[in-house]
Amino acid sequence: MKTTIIIKGTHCQSCKILIEDVCGEISGIQSCTVNFETGATIIEHTENINWDALKKEIEALGEYAVLIPDIKLFACPECHLEYADETWANKCESWCKEHHSCNLDIIKHAAQK
Repeated sequence: MKTTIIIKGTHCQSCKILIEDVCGEISGIQSCTVNFETGATIIEHTENINWDALKKEIEALGEYAVLIPDIKLFACPECHLEYADETWANKCESWCKEHHSCNLDIIKHAAQK
């Protein structure tokens, strides 16, 4: 998956390198490309990414403000867990209806808040 976020306060190549380096250490991020002139940052990631942790890590680096767009999540109507991928929400719903419990192999794909 790819998500574009905006990082305000970037102004040079050092900002770009610093942010890309920190993003590379966050679980679920496969790549990060920062345009320091505009702040537009393309994050390539798995479906499970902790956006709040990413925001905190980047903002802790300096005078940056991270703007993350609302990401559409799909909820299981049974247990109300949310997923970035509708397929996992459907699998969760099917399991919940049949077993009246959660399945660890499914819920590990739930979106982290």
